Amino acid sequence: MKNLKNITFFLLLIFFNIGCASQKKASSEIKTSFDKNTSEVKSLFDNKVTIYFEAGFKDSLEIYYNKKMIMREYFETSSSTSFTGKQIELDYTENQNKNNSFSIKSANGTLTEIKIFQEYKIIELSKIEKQWNVIYTNRGPVFE
Repeated sequence: MKNLKNITFFLLLIFFNIGCASQKKASSEIKTSFDKNTSEVKSLFDNKVTIYFEAGFKDSLEIYYNKKMIMREYFETSSSTSFTGKQIELDYTENQNKNNSFSIKSANGTLTEIKIFQEYKIIELSKIEKQWNVIYTNRGPVFE
């Protein structure tokens, strides 16, 4: 009888662990770079940052800021421009003294958090498989 209880407990423990593991989603790898030699648009957007979704997108994404979903759309990079044609502007006037970030959730449930640095007014995002490339700059993107 004691062995049956131990076996039952052990099986429940295994099922619980499998259930918890299946609910976790791995986050993506993030590669960041900072364009230090730019001041072009810095004064134009005092408390705002513009995020450009550039190359490598073919996915439904949800964008969250301040724990609220602000956008849910399908993003696909154009083969002719290497740009999705989508951008969002975030106003952090009320959050100036806080650590600002926004999150992107893909259709497969992967959640990626990207930090906002207030000294940079433009964030250019691209994605290669599971790696996000994040460029912080004050110079607007150039599309060919």
